[in-house]
Amino acid sequence: MKLLIMPPAQHLRSELVDHKSIVARVLKCRPEIHCKRSEVIKTPSIIRAEFTREREQLDVFRSSLKQNISEEKDRQRDRFNKIKAKYDREGIEVVEDES
Repeated sequence: MKLLIMPPAQHLRSELVDHKSIVARVLKCRPEIHCKRSEVIKTPSIIRAEFTREREQLDVFRSSLKQNISEEKDRQRDRFNKIKAKYDREGIEVVEDES
Protein backbone atom coordinates (compact mmCIF):
# COMPACT_ATOMS: atom_id res chain seq x y z
CA MET A 1 0.00 0.00 0.00
CA LYS A 2 2.84 2.41 0.83
CA LEU A 3 4.43 1.74 -2.55
CA LEU A 4 1.11 2.58 -4.28
CA ILE A 5 0.90 -0.83 -5.89
CA MET A 6 -2.61 -1.54 -4.72
CA PRO A 7 -5.21 0.46 -6.64
CA PRO A 8 -8.13 2.16 -4.91
CA ALA A 9 -11.28 0.15 -4.20
CA GLN A 10 -13.25 2.09 -6.85
CA HIS A 11 -10.94 0.86 -9.59
CA LEU A 12 -11.37 -2.74 -8.44
CA ARG A 13 -15.16 -2.43 -8.21
CA SER A 14 -15.44 -0.88 -11.66
CA GLU A 15 -13.08 -3.58 -13.01
CA LEU A 16 -10.63 -1.04 -14.44
CA VAL A 17 -7.84 -3.04 -12.81
CA ASP A 18 -7.55 -6.81 -12.57
CA HIS A 19 -5.39 -9.05 -10.42
CA LYS A 20 -2.88 -9.63 -13.22
CA SER A 21 -1.82 -6.00 -13.30
CA ILE A 22 -1.46 -5.90 -9.51
CA VAL A 23 0.72 -9.02 -9.57
CA ALA A 24 2.80 -7.53 -12.39
CA ARG A 25 3.39 -4.35 -10.38
CA VAL A 26 4.40 -6.34 -7.29
CA LEU A 27 6.85 -8.43 -9.28
CA LYS A 28 8.26 -5.32 -10.93
CA CYS A 29 9.14 -3.58 -7.65
CA ARG A 30 9.86 -6.72 -5.62
CA PRO A 31 13.47 -5.75 -4.73
CA GLU A 32 12.19 -2.59 -3.04
CA ILE A 33 9.81 -4.45 -0.74
CA HIS A 34 11.26 -5.10 2.69
CA CYS A 35 9.30 -6.76 5.43
CA LYS A 36 10.70 -7.81 8.77
CA ARG A 37 9.19 -10.71 10.67
CA SER A 38 9.09 -8.82 13.96
CA GLU A 39 6.88 -6.16 12.39
CA VAL A 40 4.64 -8.66 10.60
CA ILE A 41 4.05 -10.67 13.78
CA LYS A 42 2.39 -7.66 15.38
CA THR A 43 -0.50 -7.83 12.91
CA PRO A 44 -3.52 -9.43 14.64
CA SER A 45 -4.49 -11.55 11.63
CA ILE A 46 -0.95 -12.98 11.42
CA ILE A 47 -0.99 -13.73 15.14
CA ARG A 48 -4.29 -15.58 14.75
CA ALA A 49 -3.05 -17.53 11.73
CA GLU A 50 0.15 -18.60 13.46
CA PHE A 51 -1.75 -19.52 16.62
CA THR A 52 -4.08 -21.69 14.51
CA ARG A 53 -1.11 -23.32 12.79
CA GLU A 54 0.50 -24.03 16.17
CA ARG A 55 -2.76 -25.52 17.46
CA GLU A 56 -2.94 -27.81 14.42
CA GLN A 57 0.66 -28.94 14.99
CA LEU A 58 -0.18 -29.53 18.65
CA ASP A 59 -3.16 -31.69 17.67
CA VAL A 60 -0.95 -33.77 15.37
CA PHE A 61 1.63 -34.14 18.15
CA ARG A 62 -1.04 -35.17 20.67
CA SER A 63 -2.49 -37.79 18.35
CA SER A 64 0.94 -39.29 17.62
CA LEU A 65 1.74 -39.26 21.36
CA LYS A 66 -1.53 -41.06 22.18
CA GLN A 67 -0.81 -43.60 19.47
CA ASN A 68 2.70 -44.22 20.84
CA ILE A 69 1.33 -44.64 24.36
CA SER A 70 -1.32 -47.11 23.23
CA GLU A 71 1.29 -49.12 21.29
CA GLU A 72 3.54 -49.22 24.36
CA LYS A 73 0.59 -50.34 26.53
CA ASP A 74 -0.09 -53.14 24.05
CA ARG A 75 3.56 -54.23 24.19
CA GLN A 76 3.53 -54.21 27.99
CA ARG A 77 0.27 -56.17 28.02
CA ASP A 78 1.79 -58.76 25.64
CA ARG A 79 4.89 -59.11 27.84
CA PHE A 80 2.71 -59.53 30.92
CA ASN A 81 0.61 -62.19 29.21
CA LYS A 82 3.75 -64.10 28.14
CA ILE A 83 5.12 -64.06 31.70
CA LYS A 84 1.72 -65.00 33.06
CA ALA A 85 1.45 -67.92 30.61
CA LYS A 86 4.96 -69.07 31.52
CA TYR A 87 4.41 -69.14 35.26
CA ASP A 88 0.66 -69.83 35.33
CA ARG A 89 0.30 -73.09 37.31
CA GLU A 90 -1.94 -74.36 40.01
CA GLY A 91 -1.26 -72.70 43.31
CA ILE A 92 0.37 -69.61 41.73
CA GLU A 93 -1.73 -66.51 41.26
CA VAL A 94 -0.60 -63.48 39.30
CA VAL A 95 -1.94 -60.28 40.83
CA GLU A 96 -2.43 -57.45 38.34
CA ASP A 97 -3.54 -54.76 40.76
CA GLU A 98 -1.29 -54.33 43.79
CA SER A 99 -3.61 -51.96 45.64
